[in-house]
Amino acid sequence: IESVAWDDLVIGQDTKDELMSVINLLKNPQNAKQYGIALPKGILFNGPPGTGKTTIAKAVATMAGLNFFVLRANEIVSKWVGESEKNLTKLFEAAQRNSPAIIFVDEIDSLGKRRSEGNASHSDNLLNHLLQLIDGVLKADGVYVIGATNRADLVDEALRRAGRLNRVIEIPLPTLDARERL
Repeated sequence: IESVAWDDLVIGQDTKDELMSVINLLKNPQNAKQYGIALPKGILFNGPPGTGKTTIAKAVATMAGLNFFVLRANEIVSKWVGESEKNLTKLFEAAQRNSPAIIFVDEIDSLGKRRSEGNASHSDNLLNHLLQLIDGVLKADGVYVIGATNRADLVDEALRRAGRLNRVIEIPLPTLDARERL
């Protein structure tokens, strides 16, 4: 991935501090375990379009020294039964082979949309498979997921529960002053 640093981002100090705490955990997972701090399996970036969530995810990966993989729904989803799940598994396996790594899922609400009552659909099956992969059905030590959305209310609760993408970091629009400084 391209090298991205804090100077390339227009974010407020509170957001920067919260991201630095995550980066420190990802950089030194053994220290976190020593102090009994649970490493996040995943994080959800929530904010309006155009706030730089993708660039921020790249900066987190760069600064933590992790490999960066992007999950693009159009490259995963297939019209053939079982093919989408197989594609998703291949991505997680590639991230595992190159761990420590981050898998970035932009517009995660498209893959992890809140499930509806009634019959399970193809998208529900894909979400269930994603949940299993995050939970470590595949041995996914050293693989972290960052999801980004501008509609956190549409993301399924199962994806946001503890042990998955339970940490939500708000990425607000940059202030006029911050934009002028860049």
